[in-house]
Amino acid sequence: MLTFMYPWVLYVGGACIILYLIIRTMFRRYVTYRMPTTHLFMRYMQKHSSVYWWKRYVSSILRVIAITALLCDIARPRQPDEQSVVTIEGRDMVLALDVSGSMTLFDDLRDTRQRWDVVRDEARRFIANRPYDPIGIVYFASFALSRCPITLDKALLDDVIKNTKIGDLNPAGTMLFQSLALSVQRLRNSVSKNKVIILLTDGDPSSNDLSADQAISLAKKAGIVVHTIGVGSNKIAYNLDPFVGLQPVRNGANMQLLEYIAQQTGGKHFHAGNPQELREVYDAIDALEATEHDAPEYHRYYEYFMPCLWIALLSLLAELLITTWIWVTL
Repeated sequence: MLTFMYPWVLYVGGACIILYLIIRTMFRRYVTYRMPTTHLFMRYMQKHSSVYWWKRYVSSILRVIAITALLCDIARPRQPDEQSVVTIEGRDMVLALDVSGSMTLFDDLRDTRQRWDVVRDEARRFIANRPYDPIGIVYFASFALSRCPITLDKALLDDVIKNTKIGDLNPAGTMLFQSLALSVQRLRNSVSKNKVIILLTDGDPSSNDLSADQAISLAKKAGIVVHTIGVGSNKIAYNLDPFVGLQPVRNGANMQLLEYIAQQTGGKHFHAGNPQELREVYDAIDALEATEHDAPEYHRYYEYFMPCLWIALLSLLAELLITTWIWVTL
């Protein structure tokens, strides 16, 4: 079905055309338009009724057609290709990622990548697998930072995560609940009915952080589901010091607290003790957060700008041809 992006242009323009026709009909006897190429033949055309009829009406009709076509161009006529409507699965999301100093540790002697390197790779893969989800990024360490607003620009999201390093934020702290509150704020104005926060950390909240009940209350009031991921082994992690060498470190996330956050907001709690488990966690969340809906913004439209422009040009040329040559030769 043909639609117009700016239909009000047709309403205003149509009213102006009707007003022009009324004025021309009512005051035609008092207003005459003469061209040097035609006024010498006025008497001749008045003696021949058929020619006089052409003179009276054809020029006005062609002019109205030209103006109407130009108005249609301005109103931007287009027709959607209904077969291009895309049914997609997705939700508005925020990834709240821990970038504190403990994320430089690793948990598996067979895979010595730092926790942050693993999280970065899996977060990028997760984002790439959900091309139709608006996603935002919040980082937290000694403070929480909204690094990227909710967007569908997956290239931008990938670039942001790829270029983030431990130390970009002061790594001495874990403002877990501050990041949760900031993530809620990022989703508060979302028009989607399905809002999700994926909160990932490998440690305990800092002592000067917000209280758990405050942050959880904000999420519940906004209708946001929070999935929590505890990263790191429950036993011993490792730090590779360039001078001392391999050092065992006792470090782990507060799994009970993370499970409490998920339960209170209707989400799920996951534990990823090594890189392979983290991939499985993201895959589980990807399958869990799938909901079908139509996305009309993905219609393909056929534009009719050029046909309307050609109609306007041909009408003006026809009027010019009739008034300057045909009437002269008749």
